[in-house]
Amino acid sequence: MKGLFYGWKLVIVTVVILFVAYGIRGSFGLFIRPLCSEFSSSRGAFSFAFTLSLITYGISSPLIGRLTDKFSPRLSVSIGGALIGLSMFLLSTATSLRQFYIYYGIIFGIGLSGIWPSCTSTINRFFVRKRGLANGIASSGISLGYFMTLGAAYSVEFLGWRQTFVVMGFLSFLCVTLLGGIFMRRDPESMGLLPDGEAIALNAPLNGRSSALRGLAPVEAIKKAEFWLVAALFSFTVAATYMLIIYLVPFVEDMGLGRRSEAAAALSLLGLISIVGRLGGGWLADRVGKLKALTVSSVMVIVSLVSLIFVRDIRALYLIIVLFSFGYGIYPPLIGPLVADYCGRKNLSTIYGMINIFIALAEGLGPLFAGVVYDLTKSYFFTFLSGVFLEALALGVIFILQRRPKAEGWD
Repeated sequence: MKGLFYGWKLVIVTVVILFVAYGIRGSFGLFIRPLCSEFSSSRGAFSFAFTLSLITYGISSPLIGRLTDKFSPRLSVSIGGALIGLSMFLLSTATSLRQFYIYYGIIFGIGLSGIWPSCTSTINRFFVRKRGLANGIASSGISLGYFMTLGAAYSVEFLGWRQTFVVMGFLSFLCVTLLGGIFMRRDPESMGLLPDGEAIALNAPLNGRSSALRGLAPVEAIKKAEFWLVAALFSFTVAATYMLIIYLVPFVEDMGLGRRSEAAAALSLLGLISIVGRLGGGWLADRVGKLKALTVSSVMVIVSLVSLIFVRDIRALYLIIVLFSFGYGIYPPLIGPLVADYCGRKNLSTIYGMINIFIALAEGLGPLFAGVVYDLTKSYFFTFLSGVFLEALALGVIFILQRRPKAEGWD
């Protein structure tokens, strides 16, 4: 790997970091039924822990982004991994829902805010022409993380949920904190490089671009309509998709479609196919444009959610999950690049963190809504119907953004 552009090394490391951090988060659904029983809790009350973690994540993101822009992603990713590990160890000792709120909702939420925003903004600094592909590969770590649910499902069954949290804590310290501290770098310019691996010694613009990072200040970004449109677009999409992702395991069990192991297999299938979506979406975005790729994503999710209303057996569910997963996989790697399109690279971590407040809030409210609706109706009909409505709103925002100009010369 000696002659490999350092940006690609970062992509590989990011895959491993995201695999562990988001594998831990993706396993949340496995704990809903056993811990609701343990704490004598309703679905809505227990789901608030996930919502609280994302509120904390959203609030922390701009601060972590500022830390990353001012210092280095090494610091933010290492601290984030340590806090995730600490939260898992504390969760293994929890004896009440209140403690679960503190350990998962607050400590884990703060830790997670140091991971994805820092990693994606760093990848976007290292790449311009291959930004879509690089983000697609890097973010596949999130999808791979869903394979942790298979191991976690068996761990919960044979070791218990407390020991499962301990194992997850060790994984975070070993893979997230350690790798982040060793490999993360702020930007290619500080290493004598330009984005995509061009040598900075040429002292010449790259296709009309200056080697200096350019872009809006955070206070300027929030005055742009595009900032709010991008925030709305991904908030609608995230709320719609995470209602299903978090409640997929309980949905399979509640509807009598299969056992927990089969539900975990469905979640792992989601992770596998969404990798194809992330890679294919990045490739598609580089060729036809990010907004057209996002249109494909929303349409596929809408068709999937409508189909889930009528599903009656596990084999049909698996087919629907394949379609949903591809659509879901397309959009995450395009968040950072779309922010860079309209706001530039200079303060990308901070601005991404600001937008992440709204995305995280939507990501938390979606599953909370699903839990409350199930408590009231013992059905997922209105949950999936709401997801369809949210994705329709996302398509409307895409239509508006297609008619607004992108910033020039800020790649």
